[in-house]
Amino acid sequence: MADQIVLQFSTSTALASELIRRLCHSPFSHVDIMLADGNLLGASDQGARGRVVQGNPRGVAIRPPDYQEFGIRRRLIINTPVAQGIVDAAMLEIGKPFDNSASREFLSDEIVRDWRKPRQSGDLLATKAAELRQLDEQSARAYRADAVE
Repeated sequence: MADQIVLQFSTSTALASELIRRLCHSPFSHVDIMLADGNLLGASDQGARGRVVQGNPRGVAIRPPDYQEFGIRRRLIINTPVAQGIVDAAMLEIGKPFDNSASREFLSDEIVRDWRKPRQSGDLLATKAAELRQLDEQSARAYRADAVE
């Protein structure tokens, strides 16, 4: 997996997941980076007792692949020579708290947020990928989306 990054887009069976999907007009409410060992790196508030391998259960953490009851899971594989750099940069965020302000701002009438200027965990993936300039159309090619059973 050194030359590719695997993103897992998902939903859970929780009410919050349904609300996020409806408000965003999206079939998904969450995305994690899948690590080589199958664990998932991402930003989520799973509560103080959330299952984590390493990190903050109420923020950025490495979680087991079954850390919550998923509704739908889909994987996107992106080929890029700096995939490991993206993962390494994201790993530096482990332990940070979840940024709930993004949700409040999303629901407000004002646009006060620039995702290119990260504040906390909610900007994890977009920020790290943008820093390495690898999710633009010229430098990364998504070639397969696999369904997870």
